Amino acid sequence: MTTASTRRRLVAGVLMACTSLAAACSGGTESGSKSTGTTPSKAIEGVAFDQKIADMLPESIKKSKMIKQITFQNPPYTAIGSNGDIQGLSTDVAAAVSKVFGVKVEQGKAAALADAKVAVQSGRYDVGFGPFLPSAESMKTLTVVQIMTTSKSILYKKTGATVDELTDLCGKTLASAAGSLPSLAAVKSFNTKICPQAGLPDVKSMQVPDQSAQIVAVQSGRAFAAQITDSSSSYFVKTHPGYAYYVLRDGNAKLFPAVPDGNIIDKKNTALSAAWLAALKKLYDSGALEKIYKAQGLAPDLMEPSIATKPLKAL
Repeated sequence: MTTASTRRRLVAGVLMACTSLAAACSGGTESGSKSTGTTPSKAIEGVAFDQKIADMLPESIKKSKMIKQITFQNPPYTAIGSNGDIQGLSTDVAAAVSKVFGVKVEQGKAAALADAKVAVQSGRYDVGFGPFLPSAESMKTLTVVQIMTTSKSILYKKTGATVDELTDLCGKTLASAAGSLPSLAAVKSFNTKICPQAGLPDVKSMQVPDQSAQIVAVQSGRAFAAQITDSSSSYFVKTHPGYAYYVLRDGNAKLFPAVPDGNIIDKKNTALSAAWLAALKKLYDSGALEKIYKAQGLAPDLMEPSIATKPLKAL
């Protein structure tokens, strides 16, 4: 098995400790339900209120003194416990941003990525944590504030076949999140370049709603592997020793590059987008954001916050 690196996954009070992921991954989430999970797993130092940045917030938020952030089950970025508490990177970033703004950031949990996106588009929530990719469709109505990079990996059972190189996946069924551009691009690369050049059968793609459904498909044997981020795979195998993963970028960095993604805000809410970016940049420049990512074992994913100006292309 090849991995980009061995990373520590330190998400407090999370799930995914049982064999059946149907319940563990869902965490009993309900679209738009609230949680008190805004307390970071560790105390965040070096973060202070900034009046200049707080003044950038929309008047509605200044009056309510609250930003509503929606997220969804997606460890290690967001982990929702059986009691509904939200932990992980989303909670730690929300707590730090809250200090900079001097307003509360209340988190809600959606059933899946698509539901979280709709929650922001409909105006029920101000910010979606994600990670969300800057797709052409999303950028029509949403601003994507990029805060991390992610790479695709293949999570599979050790009792199946060992994956030592890309061609080992030819002829196999891969479970992918419906509409995921990197996943669609990966399947295209396999079926137009990797597999035919090796004289091997195509990869088969199984489209399912979200990461939880992907892993359940692998557990049930309906799919050989799940296409999820290397950070998610690394997190999962630490509590599931019967699984292994292969990072696609290790096989061919040109065909399977790391991609930027992050938070989403309604495109019309330009004041909040500017303020959110300013707060994240302050945290980045001070080194606080790096400490937050390190605490979650996600330091390699950190990037300087920026607004996406070009949509990610489906290669």
